[in-house]
Amino acid sequence: MYTFHIDESGKSPQQNKFFYLGGVVATADQLVQGYEGVFHIRRKYGFRNGDQLKFTTNTRPDHIEREAWNDAKSEVLDLINKIGIKVMVTLIHHKIRDKNPRNADVWPLQNLIREFSNSILDQESTYGAVCMDRVDESWAYSEVERMAQGQIKYGESEIGFPRIIHYSYTSASSSNFNSLVDIALGSTRLCCENAFLTTPRSQEVTQKVWPKIYESLVKHPRENSALGVGLKFQPEEVKSAAYRADYEKLQRYLAHYSKDLVKPPTQ
Repeated sequence: MYTFHIDESGKSPQQNKFFYLGGVVATADQLVQGYEGVFHIRRKYGFRNGDQLKFTTNTRPDHIEREAWNDAKSEVLDLINKIGIKVMVTLIHHKIRDKNPRNADVWPLQNLIREFSNSILDQESTYGAVCMDRVDESWAYSEVERMAQGQIKYGESEIGFPRIIHYSYTSASSSNFNSLVDIALGSTRLCCENAFLTTPRSQEVTQKVWPKIYESLVKHPRENSALGVGLKFQPEEVKSAAYRADYEKLQRYLAHYSKDLVKPPTQ
């Protein structure tokens, strides 16, 4: 059995080109190993009870030096790969998302969970659970109930995910394990957004961080590429030439640091 722990990142269109939804996939054993691993990282770097170990710098406790803070986050990414936890992320251009935020949040969530079900649960003939952080209460609960009850509109029919047997909600401070989720997703966002920056520092960060993220992304079983599986661009067809250019620029940028990421977005 697998659990898929989902969060969001890059919600501000003023600071990000894309909105990111995703998280980490873990077995029960990996959940324990991840929790214990973060516990030891927190103790090593002097985190106190109540201190958050998250991606964004504005959550850094005052008594933790910046270098130690960055080292702790780097060790979290190493921990993810060491114990074999997998990452799945979907992203959508803010200019597309902001035209209809509710729908543009609902179908990426549906597609992300469907990919989890298809790529992992169906492939291994096993069951799964989904745990979400920072949901929008105005729509999330009702939409999740539709998923659980097999009432997702798909063409002329309704579908569900029968291998997903449980849905629940969490928060950043509820478990050490959530540090893995937040840092994996935040690191993915940082590397993707660096595609639109030209500073040497941004490129150095991507060169250091993205290979760790790419290693952990779920890959296509035959093509060994994460695109369309562990890293999913939404929508699949981008009609606007201006927005499509941003998707293509992002993909070329990431491909520079991950040779298997070569399939272009649908035009």
